[in-house]
Amino acid sequence: MISSEFDDLASGSWLLSSFVLAQCCAQPLYGKLSDIFGRKACLQVSYILFALGTLGSGLGQTMAQLIASRAVQGAGAAGMVCMVSILITDLVPMHEVASIRSYVNVVQTVGRSCGGAVGGFLVEVMGWRW
Repeated sequence: MISSEFDDLASGSWLLSSFVLAQCCAQPLYGKLSDIFGRKACLQVSYILFALGTLGSGLGQTMAQLIASRAVQGAGAAGMVCMVSILITDLVPMHEVASIRSYVNVVQTVGRSCGGAVGGFLVEVMGWRW
């Protein structure tokens, strides 16, 4: 749907690929950067990157802008996932880390499972930019 709106079906696969590639590249950096600059700063940067990427995705006028915005979004998402794990390890007693992380994994799995259906509904009702 998005690729056809921009008349660029050949670049459609890059919408997901740019997100995942940026996520894979950025995730290992967050651990070391959080050691240098602090956990809070890195978590806030990841939220800002994700928000900017989301805003850019909604406002993008070309497929290249949309792909670049998805890459920024992926870099932010990497930090959100990584920093939550680091913060749990830092803040929770070691004997409770596994159980707390299991709850986070359950919530993430439910979100990912429902995301496609909810996203599809929103696309049908409001349009893909929302």
